Amino acid sequence: MVQSPAQVATPVAEEGAGGNRLSFRFGGDSWIEVRDASGTILHSGTNRAGSSRVVQGTPPFRLVVGNSANVVLEQDGKAVDLAAHTRGSVARLTLP
Repeated sequence: MVQSPAQVATPVAEEGAGGNRLSFRFGGDSWIEVRDASGTILHSGTNRAGSSRVVQGTPPFRLVVGNSANVVLEQDGKAVDLAAHTRGSVARLTLP
């Protein structure tokens, strides 16, 4: 029985290693919405200061990030500049 959970966990780990991953770190309370290529919402909600969130799906990703000055975003380990997509305090962008 111990082998069954390991067998189930292995494909999940391999799936995560394949990329298409967004990592958010929140320096202040922030709201995000992330949609995948099909328009499905992968995450939507408020995230507390000091927290982090990882979202995986099929790109392109459409993002809305509130209080974006307090959010650090990486796509597959590479930094994404939210400032270039921010008006007021909200960033709107699509990532390939």
